[in-house]
This record gives sequence, C-alpha cells and structure tokens, in this order.
Amino acid sequence: ELAGQGAKGAILMSKHINDYLTRLIEVVYSSGGDIVAFAGDAFLALWEYSPTRDTQRAPLMRATQCALKLQEKFNHYQVPSTSIVLKIHVGLAYGSFLGFLIESGGRSLYLLAGRPLVNIGNAVEAAASGQVCLTAAAHTLLGSFVAASAVEGSDCFLVQSVVPEQADLSFRSVSSGRTRREVETGWPTEQHQALERFLPNILVEHLRGQATAKDSSPVPKASATLALQRFVSVLFLGQPDLQYSAPEQVRSFGTAALEVISRHEGEVLQ
Repeated sequence: ELAGQGAKGAILMSKHINDYLTRLIEVVYSSGGDIVAFAGDAFLALWEYSPTRDTQRAPLMRATQCALKLQEKFNHYQVPSTSIVLKIHVGLAYGSFLGFLIESGGRSLYLLAGRPLVNIGNAVEAAASGQVCLTAAAHTLLGSFVAASAVEGSDCFLVQSVVPEQADLSFRSVSSGRTRREVETGWPTEQHQALERFLPNILVEHLRGQATAKDSSPVPKASATLALQRFVSVLFLGQPDLQYSAPEQVRSFGTAALEVISRHEGEVLQ
C-alpha cells in the first residue's frame, strides 16, 4: 500500500515501523530485556542470568511473560490512516552464548554466537502470527511453569500461558533501566566518534547530514529523514561447522568476514 507511493511511502513506512518498534522495545526494557540486534522489522533481545539475583529459570520466565504481553498488546496493530495491520510472532530459546568485540578497517562489530541463537530460528519458524514458541531446551527448563503444547512437525512448543500459581517472586520484571528519554537525548558528544564505528556508513552519513542541515536554511529534504527506498544486494553468510566451545575460532571467523566484506564496500549489519 505504501510502497506504491515512492519516496513518500518509504518515509511514512519508516515512521510507522519506528513508532511500532518503539512500543515493543519499551515493553522489552521494562521486562528487563536488552535489544542486541535488528534485522529489518525484527529484533533480537536477551535476558541475562544473574547468579546474585536470579534462579536459573527466572530470566527465561521474564522473557516468556514479556513475549505474551507483546502479543496481547501489539499483535494485529492497525497502522494509523492505512488498512495495514502489523502482526508479530515470537520465538524463545535458552542457553549460553559467546559475545565478541571484533574490529577491522576502522569498523567494529559486537558479534554474538551460540547454539541458542541457532535454535531460536526454529522457534520463530514454528510460531505462526500471534503465537509464542519455545525451543525444546527452553520448554524443559520452564516445565510446569507454563502451559504449552508440542508443535506438530517440530521439536518446539507453543505457549498458551504462564501458570500463575507456579510463579514465584523471583520472576517479577526487573527493568533494564533504559528509558525513552535516554534514547531521545542520545550519548555524550565525546562518545559519538567511538559509537560511529558500530554503525553502517550509510547511517553515519545521514546522521552527519542531519547535523549539518541544522546549521543551514532551509533544511534539505534528503537529510530530514533516514527513510530511503533503494535496491540492495544482500548476503547471508552461514558457517554450520563453527565450534562454539572454541571461542577463538568464532572470533577469527567473525574478524575475517568483517574484513573481507568491508574491503568489498559491504556493510555488516549483524
């Protein structure tokens, strides 16, 4: 519907998606989660286990409660002034992962790797619109704390609800402490250059364009928005033989991939 409106449609779609994702992200933050990656209109959130605060099950229970709340509040979301309805489906996985900071050619990337990040794809695929699915490992950990049923043709489980009488105080939401104001005000000026290393060049250029436009009049239309309609080539690179028990192998693969892609003027988004 909006795609047929050219550049105007791209701007409107960007605005509506940003508004929608902002609502979702606020629920994630208030539930103690942290957004670590975006992929188009999807994102990846983590709930970390804290031995000094949590039972092992608690972060997964918080994530499950958050997922059900997102479905309740934002599935079948009507985009204002359009006939577009946005729907969501959620996959949940549990386990250990590796986190690396890799750098090459002036670019930086925070790389996440681990079996849960592979398995969560199965849960997302098993979840239809309006559904929340758990991987087998996540379902085993939650056990009787959720009402769930096996998904036919998959090793995942469809969550119906959290069992209230089973929940204990350790599952209460713990806010990540992030707020809308923090996002709006941004980071201190002295940190901008360091943060730019983690952003795609196209985004850095537009942010710099916006800053320059503030000092001139009138403001150029091209710098007034980050919405762009363009043709791109996308590369999805998988390495199924990576051994997550060997962190240096994972780091070496990520560093080499970042170096080669950057050399060929590509951007690593996640």
